[in-house]
Amino acid sequence: MTLDVPSTSARVRRRRELVTRALDVLRGWGYDEADVPLLAPWGELGEAIGERVASRLFRFADHTGRLQVLRGDITPVIAWQVVRSLESRALPVRVAYANRVARVERAFASQRLETYAVGMELIGAPGASADLEVITVALDLVDALGIHGHELHLGDVRIARGVIDAIAPSADAAARLQTALERRDAAVVAELSADAGPELRAAAVALCRVAPDATLFDRLEALDLPDVAAACAALRARFAELGRLVPDVPVVLDPTTFDDRGYYTGFRFRLVHPRMGEALGAGGRYDSLFGRLGRALPATGIGVYIERVVALAAALTPDDDAAPAAQFDASGVDPTEAVARARAARRNGQRVVVAHAAADGGDR
Repeated sequence: MTLDVPSTSARVRRRRELVTRALDVLRGWGYDEADVPLLAPWGELGEAIGERVASRLFRFADHTGRLQVLRGDITPVIAWQVVRSLESRALPVRVAYANRVARVERAFASQRLETYAVGMELIGAPGASADLEVITVALDLVDALGIHGHELHLGDVRIARGVIDAIAPSADAAARLQTALERRDAAVVAELSADAGPELRAAAVALCRVAPDATLFDRLEALDLPDVAAACAALRARFAELGRLVPDVPVVLDPTTFDDRGYYTGFRFRLVHPRMGEALGAGGRYDSLFGRLGRALPATGIGVYIERVVALAAALTPDDDAAPAAQFDASGVDPTEAVARARAARRNGQRVVVAHAAADGGDR
């Protein structure tokens, strides 16, 4: 569903308010805001950033000829920062951020180059408790932003990837099968899985369902694919744990989840609202990223796309500053009096606008 976009000034003001609220929530959970650099050396980060994201980032040579990358995916940059300062840090490390990012994002016929992200990273904490902490904080965060009626979608990148690897005879075939699964095109998936066994083919086709039921997980766990079975069991466990932890939030299982950033290793989740065509936020576990940067550490986190939240918040909560501002005419013989009256009105909480004489090239 397309939402009306608030005016530029209202959007900027809402974004500032929402970012402040979000950082307050994160600070209350022990996440301190990091100063994330705008530029980072590509030579140190290139191996950590997935090829799919790297193709959408902006890279250029600096004045010394060294290749730099513009901040477009915050998680690898924070990982790079943390690795460089680990000697002075105790684990786990909790990091919050609120930054503009620049990368090419395409959706249908539109293209977006910039967006604003707020999020957190929990570094050095393995297991279910860390995943549950990050999800709980994320839910608190969207509640503080005034968003209600959202759902939590859970997945694990090992499920669909394990099925693809068992079916596809080559990298090209695997890429085509992944594209078909991402589009939930059951007919193409069935065609590409024609040479697989009947159980494996049926499981691949069933992955195209938008709302899978428990029988799909039974089918996946029955396959002779240990990694897939383990991921399904872990996902079911998270589902049960969240049912006890946040019973008021609808939780949806989505086994057709992929690593779209090149570093996610298992459990993933998205915050989804029925009035938005895109997720409000997404995250998950990325236990291999730090190893690529020289220090193996488990990690999990989430990023919230604040511009999408701004658009949704504007639709759910009408702008309370829509009333016209009081006008004070300073174009007459006594502009000081007009500005003084405007100042007095502001001190009483009114919204004001001072009208000035039109520019004519004369004295000011």
